[in-house]
Amino acid sequence: MKLNYDNKKIEIIIPKTVPRYKEDVLKFLYQHDVDWIIEHEKKGTFNSDQNNVEQIPVKTIGIWMSGGADSSLLAYLLTKKIKDENLDVLLQPLSVRRIPKTWNVLYATNVVDFIKDQLKVDNILDLKSYWPSLDDDYQANFKEFVDRDHENFSKNLLQVMYSGITSNPPKGELDEESTQTNRDDGQGTILIKDDWPLRTYYNPFAKINKKTLAKIYDDFGLLETLFPITRSCEGFEQDTKNYTVHCEKCWWCKERFWAFGRYI
Repeated sequence: MKLNYDNKKIEIIIPKTVPRYKEDVLKFLYQHDVDWIIEHEKKGTFNSDQNNVEQIPVKTIGIWMSGGADSSLLAYLLTKKIKDENLDVLLQPLSVRRIPKTWNVLYATNVVDFIKDQLKVDNILDLKSYWPSLDDDYQANFKEFVDRDHENFSKNLLQVMYSGITSNPPKGELDEESTQTNRDDGQGTILIKDDWPLRTYYNPFAKINKKTLAKIYDDFGLLETLFPITRSCEGFEQDTKNYTVHCEKCWWCKERFWAFGRYI
């Protein structure tokens, strides 16, 4: 699936195979914790020897879903691609109950149900959710994703992981001090494809911002169907009527309104 918006090409890719370390190397690696593996992976300790690597078939792909507009659209497009091209691939949605996004599992579940009903498919599995302690902000907002990726890839439950992360709005469009540092900064910080012999990630929206995303929603007829059931807000309970409406004050709400001209 190839899209072209604002002179940028967006390609939704599901590879047939991905590179992976051979079984003996994987067994050695997964004796260690995830931090040790990542440290040595960055050094290229093992992938320098191509004899350690083989191609494995892609049977199940995963996507981290927050219930927000970005990951929801990507899940829809991936499911549509699988259906339209009759691919022998399953899509496994995953979600983490985060801080302050304690509502995101519910919204992500609603999106998955919508996709199943809208596209009349059975190739998207039920949402798998993780519930780290809300007393540990680091675990709930970062480490849980790393740990679960480690678990799912080590057991070969998934061969590719997708994220709907988008780039920041152009400088000056929103409060620059609140620019999201884990997004693309215009210098290629977030890769569209991050392919290790240990695991494979795709971020198809990494070089486009949410305003471009709104055009894709419109072109696929999803502005009045999928978009209203998504949620992009980090407001707390008192500002959101117990997480049922957007707070309209946080950076994420401002970005949503900047892109779509509305909250729902």
